[in-house]
Amino acid sequence: MHPRLRLISTDNNNAAQPVQSSLLATTLHTPLQHLRNDPVIKRFFDQVPAHVADSFDEHQLRYIRLALNSRAWGNHSIDMRGTLAFPFLPKQLYFVLLMGLNRRGVSKKEKWLSMLFTSASLLGFGCFCVLLGALVTYLANSATAVDQLPPELLDLWDWLAMKLGWGIR
Repeated sequence: MHPRLRLISTDNNNAAQPVQSSLLATTLHTPLQHLRNDPVIKRFFDQVPAHVADSFDEHQLRYIRLALNSRAWGNHSIDMRGTLAFPFLPKQLYFVLLMGLNRRGVSKKEKWLSMLFTSASLLGFGCFCVLLGALVTYLANSATAVDQLPPELLDLWDWLAMKLGWGIR
């Protein structure tokens, strides 16, 4: 269980549900009028019909707020969140990287697509490594002036040396 969570009783059956302690304390002691003005509840009410929104009592609203605000479901082994600010963009970007064990059932189609994507990724990575290795080998061969390659291939080294200002061999 997540360290920020604790078990509380949510109904008459004494069923325990995990919720965040600080969120629980503030939500359970918030008056009904403040709950209806809460930004989380307002966003929720924007998505339901007015007659349904009016039907919720104080007890239900408190637990709706807990459910919508709680990150109890987000217990991931890798949970990286951050903001990127670029000097040429007027707004900041955010990123989220989540990784953990897949605890849900996976269909045959999802398994097949996952296997296909993994195979394609490994093949692409392998091709990239081979091409990078060939380029490094070629540049090392050209830089040491050991002519084990045909002279036509040396044109790339001459072009790169000229662009970098190293002069031509």
